Amino acid sequence: GFFREVCYNRLAQRMREGGYKLDRQAGIGFTIRGFPERLRKEFSERRMTILATAQERGVTGQDALQGITAETRAAKTQATASELRDGWRARAGSDLDTIREVIRATSTVPYPRPEISPDEALKAVEGHVFERKSTVATRDLMREALIYARGSVSLPSLRTVLKSHIDTGTLRQAG
Repeated sequence: GFFREVCYNRLAQRMREGGYKLDRQAGIGFTIRGFPERLRKEFSERRMTILATAQERGVTGQDALQGITAETRAAKTQATASELRDGWRARAGSDLDTIREVIRATSTVPYPRPEISPDEALKAVEGHVFERKSTVATRDLMREALIYARGSVSLPSLRTVLKSHIDTGTLRQAG
């Protein structure tokens, strides 16, 4: 929901500020351009377990997924930081060089200017959101704008633009 999108958006902003190039990806928010897909799958085994259990049970809601997350958590293993690191490096294999190159490339990239303004983001999603509903909760509209402009706009800037749209009559606030 809304709070997840706020967090994804903030993370995406920070990563862009750090010089990473991001690509939108349905279901997970975004990916880091150049990061090996094989590794994302390799290190997402926990998520795969949760989703497989949910599918077996025929559930999709966030509350059910959180319950499955708690139920299926494996016991902690006793490993040193060094042992963990060695295991992660072994699993990453030759893709570790690709990751290092993606990280190295960030040091030469200047801070990117926003690709989409808050006003553009809000206008872009208004048509989509109001296509099927005549009234929409503010947080739903904001969530869609955050998804659309992932990492390019801040929540406060979207709130300012939304207020402006309401003040000028472009949008009407119920209640």
